[in-house]
Amino acid sequence: MTVMWYFPGDDMDYLNLALKDGGVTLTMNLGNGKLEMSIKPNKVRFDDNQWHKVTVHRKVQESRSVVKMRIARVMRCGRKK
Repeated sequence: MTVMWYFPGDDMDYLNLALKDGGVTLTMNLGNGKLEMSIKPNKVRFDDNQWHKVTVHRKVQESRSVVKMRIARVMRCGRKK
């Protein structure tokens, strides 16, 4: 696993974005327990020596204290050889 981005927050909070087995994995704990999600398309690998853009959205609904997190998009940014 290659860590692409890691954010240690207050206390035990963290957010980690990593390459794992050719896919993108987001692991986090923002106070509500550990959550892990992955994107691993069938025909695409993200460990292909090309640049990719990863967009992550986090939505907090204050009235119910519900956190919705998703990997919104992963795009290739590099040029093909």
